Amino acid sequence: MGTGDIFKLDAFEKSKSWEVGFDKKTLTEAEVSFKFGPYEIKPTNMLRRPLLCDPQNYVGKFSKTKIVNEDDILHEEILKDFNGNISQEEAEQLFTFLTTPYLRIPLVLDFFARERVGCLFDATLRSLLEQTLFVPGRWGKINQNDGRNVEQVPCDPELLNTNHGYLVAELERGPLITLKSFHHLLVDGLKLSVGDYKSSFVSVLLFLFKTAIKMIAFIQDTIVENTSNENDVLVKYDLILTKWMNEALVLIQKWLKEAEKDSAKHEASILHAHIGKLLFYEFVLLLTL
Repeated sequence: MGTGDIFKLDAFEKSKSWEVGFDKKTLTEAEVSFKFGPYEIKPTNMLRRPLLCDPQNYVGKFSKTKIVNEDDILHEEILKDFNGNISQEEAEQLFTFLTTPYLRIPLVLDFFARERVGCLFDATLRSLLEQTLFVPGRWGKINQNDGRNVEQVPCDPELLNTNHGYLVAELERGPLITLKSFHHLLVDGLKLSVGDYKSSFVSVLLFLFKTAIKMIAFIQDTIVENTSNENDVLVKYDLILTKWMNEALVLIQKWLKEAEKDSAKHEASILHAHIGKLLFYEFVLLLTL
């Protein structure tokens, strides 16, 4: 066998198989197993972490309502403040936003864009924001002729299906508020990123940098698919966010040189990894053109 034969995987087509078992009731989970000859990879009964963008995490365990609403949040005596990074009033506002899945993206982005970028020093709040943006929610096509309509808030979660996730739905139907707030947050983050690679704000800017990469990927994919009612807005913010990303890249490269000069291998590796994310994204983009 020559070295070229190693890559001839067609011969194994009959030996491999995928099995996907969808939960038809919730449309949110699937068990996937992969078989390759005598080998099989199965899901394990791992403990699943609760989603931070799920408001159920911020009310008492004995909440009477299955769907957490604004009243549940308002009746909590003490709300999670993420190690003092947000006040009780701010926590009440943030968690209330999370009870509205179809509106949470622009609302939560606006919350952090109002001079709260410093709150993202907290890693849990960073994860909450990331999940709010990119967790797709319930999958499924909406049949407008089946007689099911949203008549009360909160409504049945089964009425909040999207074809491609909440963020894509936002970009397709009304992207301006979302992208304007997101850009404002990025600008504030870059302004506060002073000092060298040891600065406490490095983790915040790197988070914003990788989040911007993913946001641009969603924007460009929506532009290519031509499914948005406001493609001109997407094209505009594609350029605006790319410009910000290039400005942030200059600072990250400066930090990298400083870290390498000091032989700070751990910090340099982290900076290299984030630059690598951008290069990989640009490579994938070239393949789609």
